[in-house]
Amino acid sequence: MEAFVHFWRVMGYMLGIEDRFNVCAADLPSTRNRMQQVRDLVIQPGLATAVGEDFRRMTRYMLDGMWYFNVFVNSDATLYFTYRLSGVPGYKELSGENYEKLGLYSRMMLRVLVTIHEVSLGVAILRWLQNSLVYVLVNYGIQYFPVLAIIRFGYKNAIVRI
Repeated sequence: MEAFVHFWRVMGYMLGIEDRFNVCAADLPSTRNRMQQVRDLVIQPGLATAVGEDFRRMTRYMLDGMWYFNVFVNSDATLYFTYRLSGVPGYKELSGENYEKLGLYSRMMLRVLVTIHEVSLGVAILRWLQNSLVYVLVNYGIQYFPVLAIIRFGYKNAIVRI
């Protein structure tokens, strides 16, 4: 974890962010404290109260666009998972009023997300398998053979060379 924090601290420095504004501090406990403050004072209240229809629409469009490359991306499940990670009240448990609003497919995708992040990432071999799958998907599947995008948009519009 310290290497991860150091990496992002250096990235902030390279971008010209002064140390007093960089959330990644010199030591891990300070960084955790700063990140918890950002979550508790900015992200959580923002998601709980100030999320408007524009935010939801933009998020839905972005996530729906990503679906053509990864069928596990579901906008409702991903939003619920984001609220859950941020600690927004009413989203911690996989039950209750907010959970009941999700469709069956969204519930299934939410359970996949929770299982991946809370179970399989804690087991070394499962984490390796998942990372390998993501590597193949990103480096080969999306670049050379985006099947769903080809079906939806046609070959010419699905294959993009940057």
